[in-house]
Amino acid sequence: MTEEEERIEMELRRQDRQKARQEEWEKIKGLGWKARAGYLWDYYKFVLVILVFVIVGISIVRTMIIGSMTDMILEVAVLNTDTLASDAVLLREDFTDYLGGLGKHEQIQIDTSVNVVENARSQADMMGDMKLTVFAAAGELDVCLAPENIMIYLQKKGMFRPWDDLLTEEERSAWAGDFYIAPAPDEKALTDQALGLSGESEEEQTEGGGPAGGAGDTDENAHSAGDEEHIYGIRVDENGVLDNYIFYGEEPVYLCAVGNTKHEDTVRKFMEFMKGVPADSVSEGQDGA
Repeated sequence: MTEEEERIEMELRRQDRQKARQEEWEKIKGLGWKARAGYLWDYYKFVLVILVFVIVGISIVRTMIIGSMTDMILEVAVLNTDTLASDAVLLREDFTDYLGGLGKHEQIQIDTSVNVVENARSQADMMGDMKLTVFAAAGELDVCLAPENIMIYLQKKGMFRPWDDLLTEEERSAWAGDFYIAPAPDEKALTDQALGLSGESEEEQTEGGGPAGGAGDTDENAHSAGDEEHIYGIRVDENGVLDNYIFYGEEPVYLCAVGNTKHEDTVRKFMEFMKGVPADSVSEGQDGA
């Protein structure tokens, strides 16, 4: 075959492929959306599957890149509130202003969707408790705002870390009446209780600890006997700051630090903000104790 004949044959093949594609497109255009999807799946499923994997892969990579560029400096759960989302936005904006603004990739998240039910029995009632536990375990939660009864319930379950090392001596003295003080939770008793080995019904258990160091009754299944007591909650509903947001009614509200928070500095600043400490005050933490 001469060079000219090869050129002609290649041109004819190109024209045939172009004609076939045109006929295919005309056939697809004449179908409805449902029939068109079925036709494409029947004849091009391999290509479509690859395309889906490519799109999903791009989406995952994009999410990872964005995530690596984002520095979440504080994640707050406002528990058991029916507030509007606008109040959470306002709280985030006010605290951002208190900090003097955020860095380029820094973010603050305020979650008002978690509702905790004490000693829940139904699957629906347990969802809030499970959601909170997952967030805390994943390191995606730093502090909680909670009504007093929910704060006590979660403290006994080992959700919170003590405030002791984040407070100055001056703050301990000035806010002495605002603290919820209790022994550290007994981890072994909590584990036995979760496994059904405690041998004591929940109706037989009584509450331990109390606001401002009140003794209360000892819950032997929740707290270790003879343990040193710590500050687990700081009351924040009496200084006027919380009144700017329609989160709660007249009940006492406490701020608690989650056990495995990695943002102690920002947690302390949020505590100062909620207690009405002026923004230009210097956070001294343990150094000022």
